[in-house]
Amino acid sequence: MKIFVLLLLSAFLLNQASSQTTSFYFPSFSPESCNNGSLLCMGAVTAYDGYLSLTSEPLPGSPNQPVDEVGRVLYHQPVLAWPNITIVSSFTFRISKYPNSTDSGDGMAFIFAPTNDTSSA
Repeated sequence: MKIFVLLLLSAFLLNQASSQTTSFYFPSFSPESCNNGSLLCMGAVTAYDGYLSLTSEPLPGSPNQPVDEVGRVLYHQPVLAWPNITIVSSFTFRISKYPNSTDSGDGMAFIFAPTNDTSSA
């Protein structure tokens, strides 16, 4: 009887762990998005006016554009991805050049990384 209860409890706990769901929703961003711990913002990231900027914006009136800058934003909690995973995602994003700029080169990538270490992401 004790073994049966132990097996039943083990099956229940395994089922709970395997059906764990991670969900997050960011309809907008504020300066606090990178400061309150909900996102890990690295590099040249700034958050304001409802959006994230992954590269620095030029100073008003400055002819110099930021060069060789990278920004990275990661979710602050690990997401269990193995052995089974179903991902449903939706992004709204805009990639645009700075006004009066002839330079280009911005882009975006969605990644899974083993840690939030910047060398692996």
